Amino acid sequence: MKFCFALLVLISSCNTNNLNADEKAVRSLLDTIIHADNRADISTVLSCYRNDAVLMPPGKPSITGIHAIEVNYKTIFANSVLHLESHIEEVKIFPSYAIVTGTNSGSVVLKKDSSVVSVSDKYIMLLNKQNDTWKIKKLIWNKNQ
Repeated sequence: MKFCFALLVLISSCNTNNLNADEKAVRSLLDTIIHADNRADISTVLSCYRNDAVLMPPGKPSITGIHAIEVNYKTIFANSVLHLESHIEEVKIFPSYAIVTGTNSGSVVLKKDSSVVSVSDKYIMLLNKQNDTWKIKKLIWNKNQ
């Protein structure tokens, strides 16, 4: 019985160390993408997504695949300047998936007339780990009311 308990403790501590590294990597990815959004850095933004990723924006059809996501971001960056901050509320790590919930706040300045749109959204993100690299698989968000 003592052997089983010791083995369980050893396995748990190994997984915890890996989860801590994975959680750090996931948090780093989210930090990378929000900063890339604010710089309109399309190549860095796209590097955060899987090729088969899906964006699910509020009130619009899903945006499926890296090419459609690229078109979406190019349109956003051509028409606006983002000033966003992200707050991660929770990260759940599984062997090859992670689920992140959080909020985004800030503003979007429209280039056509310099009007400012306030942002206060909540999101849930599904990430997938392949070859030790975390990438966004699905992202859904809506207004934080």
